[in-house]
Amino acid sequence: MRLFRVIFFVAAALTSLVQAESADRTPRATPPQQLSRVLRDFDFEERDHGNVEEVPAGWVQVEGPGLPHYLHGVFDSNSFATGRASFRMDLNGGSITYRFPAGKIPVMTNAAYRASVMCRTTPLRAARARLTAYLCDIDGRPLAATIRSSDSFVSEAGDDKFRPLSVDIAADDARAHSLVLELSLLQPSRLADSSLGEQKLLVEDIHGSAWFDDLRIAQVPTVTLATDHATNVFDPGEKITLRVRVLDRIATDLSGELRISDVDGRLIHQRTGAIEFASGDPANGDALVGATSVPPLPAGWYEARLVIRSRDQLLAERSLRFACLGTARSPLPADARFGVDAVELSPGAWNILPDAMSIAAAGRAKVAAWSSDHAIESDAGTAFDRLLETLRPDGRTVT
Repeated sequence: MRLFRVIFFVAAALTSLVQAESADRTPRATPPQQLSRVLRDFDFEERDHGNVEEVPAGWVQVEGPGLPHYLHGVFDSNSFATGRASFRMDLNGGSITYRFPAGKIPVMTNAAYRASVMCRTTPLRAARARLTAYLCDIDGRPLAATIRSSDSFVSEAGDDKFRPLSVDIAADDARAHSLVLELSLLQPSRLADSSLGEQKLLVEDIHGSAWFDDLRIAQVPTVTLATDHATNVFDPGEKITLRVRVLDRIATDLSGELRISDVDGRLIHQRTGAIEFASGDPANGDALVGATSVPPLPAGWYEARLVIRSRDQLLAERSLRFACLGTARSPLPADARFGVDAVELSPGAWNILPDAMSIAAAGRAKVAAWSSDHAIESDAGTAFDRLLETLRPDGRTVT
């Protein structure tokens, strides 16, 4: 009986302690101290974690035409970008590909992802290393429209440094469920070049190697940088506003650095800090929209470059060029020796063409009546007629 009482009181005390800790934790629930955009990180240091196999855990070798089953990848502790090991693929004729299959890296709809890896190869005449990523549906079927491959890579003779390969992929298909990765060392027959079809003579490497290290998959924002003008040309003294559009499922960790340089590359304006958005809700899949004003600038050509980071991680970099016009003392006469090629100008920007030609003293203009984006039979017809009526009375020739 005494033993029973001891057990009872100990159990009751433990229950009270667990309940007290649970009650103490619940009101203080906080988000993780460090938000990470990295979905998976393959450092290939798997020997340290007990993997006695020759290949990374979860990866499978792809079989098929041109992919001999006798080729294999192995861990290599003699060459690596960081740490103490990399994943090496060796050729003995044919190509070799390893895949991290569907269902292991889930994705979110309307999110964008970047896969990056460090790579080096032996000097090769024809074979190339490549990183490929694509999305699959819930049943593991590839979504063909999402297949993305990095540039085919080979190290130059004497270069033993690892170089980055990367691909960006957007999960804008509602069927997207998971991300698939492939690391490959491919002969020309498996690279995308079929311009000569079966008549092309292909030279292959019999021997060669490629090393892969630090493979990382991270969620990244889709960023657009634009101005209020379709032509990015501003009148003297006109206010310049840069608009940023970000499509991202996290967004709370973003910071930006805006740098404006003149035509000689001199820094004119810089702004760094958290990005302020005026509208949009990432939780609903909406794009976040923000704007920033640029201080008055003298006449000239400029470049705006926006860098988006999450802490110290570079996520996106966008740039655009714009021009600030100077003040003309008096109208210049039209000169037939100078012309403006406005074929790519959209109908929404036609209204600025007469003033731009006057400032440039251009006597000729080439304008598209039809293009892949508009035709004069559509609503753009009225604007096109108005443009001709404005240009021709000034003695300019319109083609």
